[in-house]
Amino acid sequence: MRASKLPVIMDGNPLLGTWKLKSHIVTTAAGERSTPYGENPTGYLSYSADGRMQVIGAASGRIVSTGPPVDDEFIRLARANHALLCPTLFVVNGYQYALSNRWQATPEEQRLADPQILAAMHDLDRMPKNLIPERVAKSMADATPPPAPTVALKNLKVLWDAGIPIVMGTDAGNIGTLHGPSVFREMVLMRDAGLTPLQILRSATTNGAKAIGRSDLGAIAPGKLADVVLLDADPLADVANLSRAERVIKTGVVYDPKALIDSIR
Repeated sequence: MRASKLPVIMDGNPLLGTWKLKSHIVTTAAGERSTPYGENPTGYLSYSADGRMQVIGAASGRIVSTGPPVDDEFIRLARANHALLCPTLFVVNGYQYALSNRWQATPEEQRLADPQILAAMHDLDRMPKNLIPERVAKSMADATPPPAPTVALKNLKVLWDAGIPIVMGTDAGNIGTLHGPSVFREMVLMRDAGLTPLQILRSATTNGAKAIGRSDLGAIAPGKLADVVLLDADPLADVANLSRAERVIKTGVVYDPKALIDSIR
């Protein structure tokens, strides 16, 4: 395993109000066998206009995510560097809902999320008031619901229409964005941005395979791995039907999603 350096522009945490632009060199483990990207580790796009230009320019073939409104120069750089965009539309709202103690599980999360994680999502109810950070307590007292990610939604549609490959992803593991069923929150937001169910499905399959450099995944075709999700409803009629997995076939083994979840309850 070798280390390679990727320029990354960090501009702080928008949830904590730290927006200063800083430039860092991040050393990442990369090499022929250490990562599916080989010498192309993932780049994260800054929330600053200057930062986004620098990172997209350095991130040829990587996945990037956006903050401010995109412009023609952004699109030019994305095309020139063959970049893919992973918008992670819900992740900021996930923090806002969780840290204001307004997070509520969707029906998909109630059915499919890790029960232990679900049980922990309202730990603020059980935490002594004097231990709750002031900023979190203020969020809990504020009745204003978190705003929709309107800029990110517009960016997504603009970039899709410009032909930039979009990859569905959630940045799961962040507070409020659960591993597994958070993909369905993300897909609903992609629909709200104006993508069709077929476009969303392609972003999660065909483009997802491109993002990790796997030509043997992403479609049902001769020569590709037969990893298949069987649904009991038409996903092209409603993107919400993508959560209705009846069976999953992985490396030749057939799994029952309900039985898997029941086994850990």
